[in-house]
Amino acid sequence: MRKATPTPARSTKPAPRAAGPALGRALPNGLGRFFVQFIYDTRAEFKKIVWPTRNEAVKLTSLVLTVSVAIGMFVGALDFVLNLLFRLLVGGA
Repeated sequence: MRKATPTPARSTKPAPRAAGPALGRALPNGLGRFFVQFIYDTRAEFKKIVWPTRNEAVKLTSLVLTVSVAIGMFVGALDFVLNLLFRLLVGGA
């Protein structure tokens, strides 16, 4: 006795729509169809993004802020020291 093969389920995802004739005629040289395809492709790429969790976002943001403050302090201190050396060399006040 043979087993019956299950019927594949129908996809609930709607098929992508093509640019309508009005949009295709609204812009010259098929720019309307190009724009609509660009929007569909952009949405598809956004679905592929792996977004960070809230915890990861907080940790990475604090890391960026900490490194930025540290670099700012280093550059400020270097500027102060070089300014003092310049004043000593030139003999200014």
